[in-house]
Amino acid sequence: MGMEHLSCSALRPRTHLGLKEIKVRKETEEEEEPLSPVARMFHEPQSNIYVILIVGFKSPIDPHNFKANLVETFVKHPRFSSVQVSKFHINLCFTFVLKTNQIHQVADGGEMKWVKTKVDINNHVIVPMVDQDQYHMDMAASDKFVEDYVANLTKTQISMSIPMWDCHVLNLQTSDAESTLVFRVHHSLGDGTSLMSLLISCSDELPSFPEMKKPRSAGTGRFSIWLGRCWNLKDAKATMDRKKATLEAQFRLFIAKVFVKFHPTKLAAFPSTTMWFSNVAGPQHQISIFGNPVAFLAASVYGQPASLTVHILSYSKKINVALSVDDNTTLNPYELCDDIEEALQLMKNTIINVKGWIK
Repeated sequence: MGMEHLSCSALRPRTHLGLKEIKVRKETEEEEEPLSPVARMFHEPQSNIYVILIVGFKSPIDPHNFKANLVETFVKHPRFSSVQVSKFHINLCFTFVLKTNQIHQVADGGEMKWVKTKVDINNHVIVPMVDQDQYHMDMAASDKFVEDYVANLTKTQISMSIPMWDCHVLNLQTSDAESTLVFRVHHSLGDGTSLMSLLISCSDELPSFPEMKKPRSAGTGRFSIWLGRCWNLKDAKATMDRKKATLEAQFRLFIAKVFVKFHPTKLAAFPSTTMWFSNVAGPQHQISIFGNPVAFLAASVYGQPASLTVHILSYSKKINVALSVDDNTTLNPYELCDDIEEALQLMKNTIINVKGWIK
């Protein structure tokens, strides 16, 4: 426990769309890795799910510096520099490449694979123009602008002709941050834990080493930052390896194989349900990403067949609760947010007041 602050945010409704038309290029003849059964399931019309991570920074974001750092980190990851295409479509493209530049996705059951591609960072980093004067000193209006921006984003999808992720830089002061980054990733690229591990690996903080001395020169400082990021990547990989070795990972693989075996041409999809609940553990201490101190982290998903999704993400000594709702079933998500926050505060205070539980 030990949480000192609780806050809530609400997301507006989203729509569920099927697969869009895709562009397939004959760019490589080397062996490509097939998508896992779970990754393929996330492309089904009722399971076409995206992860949204909202990062609040304590300083404005420099788009040029941010793009340069992404090229050296995220873009080097195989999943963030590969497109997802059907083997059936690749073969078709070889035959009809002179007649057409794109093919429509069809329900052929063809195996989907990761295909390495050249990443144009400008296709993945969006910096909308924001009228600073309109929102100057009006934090309520700024907060609503960010919320509406995220809500409208959940009504769209990323083209399968590029790696399925993007970042939206909002240099607008809100009540919680000086700027906001909206990071959107298709769920087939990874789950919340793996994406959080990737984010932490890009942080600027060094791990605690008793023998490490304070840098004496700029060169030593750069080496220490490089060494720290290597250790962060090592820790992130160790965490993922431990999770892959658990019975949970084996059970999920078994279920996924069952889906593929009994649905050879159409993968199973998530059933419609009333509510989803999800939580991810974030960094225990405050971090900086590409030199920008992080003020808060919040996460959610969209595209799922659920009327209400509650997502909890911890960061430092805070937790953020994000709601993704359908206005047809949840008339007042803000009141629901307040109720959840009040309930969590009551639980926290009760535990704190129990003698011997928290020192």
